[in-house]
Amino acid sequence: MDTNNELRAHSRGVARHSYHTKGQALDFYIKGIQLSNIRKSALKCTLVV
Repeated sequence: MDTNNELRAHSRGVARHSYHTKGQALDFYIKGIQLSNIRKSALKCTLVV
């Protein structure tokens, strides 16, 4: 969260509370695979807690 605080001090549009800073989100890509196909696959997954 320190990174977001530093970014917010020097720029605009930085989230104060985001899923990334809570460890609940990540950004990635798979070379050669369309984002829409990654999304479709992710939505088919079941979260087990």
